[in-house]
Amino acid sequence: SAARLKAGFSSARDAALSNGWKESTYRAHEGNTRGLDEEAARRYARRFKVNWLWLLHGDIFPQQNATVRVRGHVGAGAEITAFADADLGEEIELPPGAVADLEAVIVRGTSMFPRYFDGEVIYYSNHPVPPDQVAGKECVVALTDGRMFVKQLQRGRRKNRFNLMSWNAEPIEEVAVEWASPVRWRG
Repeated sequence: SAARLKAGFSSARDAALSNGWKESTYRAHEGNTRGLDEEAARRYARRFKVNWLWLLHGDIFPQQNATVRVRGHVGAGAEITAFADADLGEEIELPPGAVADLEAVIVRGTSMFPRYFDGEVIYYSNHPVPPDQVAGKECVVALTDGRMFVKQLQRGRRKNRFNLMSWNAEPIEEVAVEWASPVRWRG
């Protein structure tokens, strides 16, 4: 239930209905009255953004990498100032149950309020995907001109062009995106 609650589902019923899962099966898995197999654990883990092994084994299964390196800071306009040398970023702990293939950026200042707060950590996968696969999601986005942002990615009017949307900044429209990685955790 901890993974479900962290993902924003207040009840097992809410999680099952929202995800198209059979409620009785999901309740039995969550309540540990029915064995949880790898396929189900992977399905729940993808939706709840946790490590599937953690769902199967809980605290007795240690995370392989308990820390992640901070790759930069997010400031005005949700633009990321990446560290020139990846070794300059500090190491921070992963959230409980998080998968170990994450990278992080730290919000600096209040320009992203109310979505993000000063000092908040944004975690994203270090396995970016083509932007068309994550259109409509909030992502860490790398443009072909080298700039990086935390923005909601939307398809543009032209082929292979995207619009970057955020709470407190003007949209950046019709830009070429090199890669995108959905925001996985906040902390």
